[in-house]
Amino acid sequence: MRQQGTLHFRFGQLAGKIDLADVRVRDVQTGEDLLPPGSFDKPSVFAATWHTWPPPSAITVGKWEVSDGALHVTLVEPPNGRWPDFHFHSVPRLGFRAGRTYRCTFRARATPGRAIQPALYQIANGTWNHIGGPPGPFLSQVALARDAGVNLVSFSAPNCWSPPESPADWSPIDSLCRRIIFVNPEVLLVPRVGVDAPGWWLERHPQSRMVYDLDKVRADHASVSDRTCRADAAAHLERLCRHLCEAFPRHFAGIHPCGQNTGEWFYLGSWERPLSGYDAATVAAFRVWLKSRGRPDSEAAMIPTDEERRGHPFGFLRDPAREQRLIDFARFQQIEMADHVVALAAACRRATAGITRVWCWAPGSLYPDRQDVAGIPEVAGFKAHPVTLPSAEAAPTEEGRRRGLTASFGPRTAIQPLFAVEAHPEETWATYADGSVAVAARRHRRGRGVSGTELTVGAAQTGGWDDEGGWDVFVGTPRLTPELLRALAKLAGIHLFTEANVPVWAAEGYLAIQAHAAGPVTVDVGRAVPVFDALDDTPLGHGPRVRVPFKQGETRVLKY
Repeated sequence: MRQQGTLHFRFGQLAGKIDLADVRVRDVQTGEDLLPPGSFDKPSVFAATWHTWPPPSAITVGKWEVSDGALHVTLVEPPNGRWPDFHFHSVPRLGFRAGRTYRCTFRARATPGRAIQPALYQIANGTWNHIGGPPGPFLSQVALARDAGVNLVSFSAPNCWSPPESPADWSPIDSLCRRIIFVNPEVLLVPRVGVDAPGWWLERHPQSRMVYDLDKVRADHASVSDRTCRADAAAHLERLCRHLCEAFPRHFAGIHPCGQNTGEWFYLGSWERPLSGYDAATVAAFRVWLKSRGRPDSEAAMIPTDEERRGHPFGFLRDPAREQRLIDFARFQQIEMADHVVALAAACRRATAGITRVWCWAPGSLYPDRQDVAGIPEVAGFKAHPVTLPSAEAAPTEEGRRRGLTASFGPRTAIQPLFAVEAHPEETWATYADGSVAVAARRHRRGRGVSGTELTVGAAQTGGWDDEGGWDVFVGTPRLTPELLRALAKLAGIHLFTEANVPVWAAEGYLAIQAHAAGPVTVDVGRAVPVFDALDDTPLGHGPRVRVPFKQGETRVLKY
């Protein structure tokens, strides 16, 4: 199936002259031209094949002409000092086929010298996905990070949000992920994806667009308060996360949903005038919010005007006696945006429920201005309460012993704050001296919600994709022992190279192990293969399990 595409040319932010000629885009296998040959030969052919952005009437930085079989561009400094995204783009009719290779060639000359930026885009449901062009610095930066031992990579990625009647096309984000993995096979991917409504969605829901004071409509963004958009965005994000979990189970480490102003979740255009918030969805949501707080005029309440919201007639701080509606709307807007982000986070968490998350000590309880136990269930999904004990030591329960815990652990002194959680006996691994729950593990299932509440994501991931779901683990005592860490690793499906209390470094068929005591260490390489001393090739046995002798303090390097 052919996918429509377009070729762009950008020339950088530098005054001067550029000449382009002989631009062609061809199928490498067949030689077929996708772009009409000779599109710079005559002004009439150029006009039928190429357009500019901004449109010609709005361009202030340059002019061009077509003559002598070439495009001649002259750029000048912008009058206001700010360069627009000036570029030429072909009519979006380039017919790309999946699995084919294409080559773009052209001749160029510039005075003074400059970098010209050609780029090929696939257009899918109103989204321009970059599929070809000079590589740029990104992959070299991934390589630099790899060489420095940094595997966590955050990167901008297409969201692949298609209409419901169209088959999902994940190829743009998959291709980008694979290019990164090729550079660093151990990479952990955290794509940043926009979840603002795409163009096709806005065309189908024109009433959902943002509206500013004076009835100015923002055609390219939906209102945060529009419940249909919120639900559709969350559903798509859940599908995307589930796909990435399945497509890149070893590499997908998380996702960063972006939206609204600069992708940072504050209201679009709030730096400028007029302000937003005058669409029907926001008005309706504000009235519901006011009613929930007992405001008597909630059913007919209107949004304060832009002038009222920008003005401060009574000083910098709002006066509750005279400006309560302004205070109400400002609070409503922040809660409304936060609720939208929380709904997206819950969708991510549902889709990635195969992860095992370990929450240690006091997750979510520390705020910039206070400590609040109510934050623990919002973050970790466990209902918690503070406990005051002479010791933070925890003893394993019957379930804990079944999981491999044999000894008590944790500080034998008072710790504040210290928290216990509510859990069923089969979920409880260890308890404090008063019987309250110190360590608990609870199953969550992919796509069926999570333990406790579904409000916030962001735990450390111990790994392990599981079709039946993953685990949330709460550890209240602040000292984790090797025995507990091994039990948590097993819960997450992580391979343990040894059950001994020794440091282990493992990568690409090599193991480095340091023994704290003299004696044999049983090593499990996970495969039925020969195991050797990597330094002198001495055979040590045949896997998966071999016993390796150690002297106290000795470090040995094994290969298998």
